[in-house]
Amino acid sequence: MSLISLMVGLFIGLFSLLSMVNLYKVQAKQTVQTKSTNRIDGQISLGLVVAQMEMQKAGFGVEANTDSCEGASTPGRAGTVNRDFVMLSGAAISESGVLTGTGVTINTALAAGNALVWRWKDGTTDQCSGIVSQGGGLKLLQEVACSDATQWSTLTWTAAKIKDVVSAGTLNADKKFGFSAQMAPCAPYGRSAPAEVLLVTTTVGQSMNAVTVTNDVCIPNICKN
Repeated sequence: MSLISLMVGLFIGLFSLLSMVNLYKVQAKQTVQTKSTNRIDGQISLGLVVAQMEMQKAGFGVEANTDSCEGASTPGRAGTVNRDFVMLSGAAISESGVLTGTGVTINTALAAGNALVWRWKDGTTDQCSGIVSQGGGLKLLQEVACSDATQWSTLTWTAAKIKDVVSAGTLNADKKFGFSAQMAPCAPYGRSAPAEVLLVTTTVGQSMNAVTVTNDVCIPNICKN
C-alpha cells in the first residue's frame, strides 16, 4: 500500500464521515422543528375546541315570558345579539383584568374582531364570559357576575379567572386567532331546521401545512334584537 493510496482512503473516509454528520444534523433539526410545529398545532386545535365549547354558553338560561326569539308573545330563549353577545376589535385584557377595545355591531353583514364577550345564566345568576386573541395567544375569560355583556368595559377578571388556552407568543401575527360573526340561518349540528341566529366563525393559521383553519359555531340562544 502506497502513501498516496492511504491518503486517498483517508480522504474518502473523512468525506463519508462528514456527510453522515451533516445528514444527522439535518434530520435532528427537522425532528425538532416537527415536534415544535406539532406542539403549536396541538395548541391551535385545543383553542378551537375551547372556543367552540365556551361560546355555546352564550344566551343559555336567558329566557323571556314574551317576545322571545320564537316571536312576539311567545315565551322561550331570548338572548339578544349586541347585548348578550358582544364583539370587540383591538381588544386586550390588562394584567389587572380590565378589558379594553372597541365594540363592533353584529348584524346580517359579516363583522370581525379579536374578542368576544357573552352573557349566560348559572342557575339564577347572570354571568359574563369571554375570549380574547392577544399577543399571538388565546385567553379565556371565565365567568364574572354581570347584568349583560355590554358591561364588558367595567367588568374585572381576576388573575384566577384569566386562563391561557394558547400561550402568548405562540403564533405569529399572520396566524393568530380571529373571529367573525353575523346573524344567519344555521342550526347546531344540523339537528333542526335552520333559523336566523348567531353564526360565529373562528379562524387561525396552522403551522404544519400553512393553511387557514376555520371553525363555524351556531349559537341558537342568541337572536336579533
